[in-house]
Amino acid sequence: MAENLLEFLRLYLLVGGLVAAWFCFYGLGKVDGNGEGAWVFRPLILPGLVMLWPLVVWRLAQIMRGWDEAERHVPPRKIQDRMGIMLAVFIPFILAICLSVKQERPLDAPAILLAPPSDTAPETGTSQ
Repeated sequence: MAENLLEFLRLYLLVGGLVAAWFCFYGLGKVDGNGEGAWVFRPLILPGLVMLWPLVVWRLAQIMRGWDEAERHVPPRKIQDRMGIMLAVFIPFILAICLSVKQERPLDAPAILLAPPSDTAPETGTSQ
């Protein structure tokens, strides 16, 4: 059982390495046009490509068939702008309220020295 799992993992990583190498040299320009001359960026994405190679193959298949263009570059929803403004206003407001209602400690109160716990266990009052 463990041998089969290790063999599957080895095969998965081998195929992932092949897909990652192909993607770095030929496929990156198809997914992102700005990636044509990005040779420093390509080694950075290799570990992710090796692990996520099924998604990379699926995404490339989508792009090659032209399925991607309908849902690509969807503009943000109108509510996102309003929520951003609300967060920009309410977060400092809530922070100001929290800082203003904090509890004040008396500055002239003497320090209390705590005693160490005793070595004997308290008596429960039951006898055997």
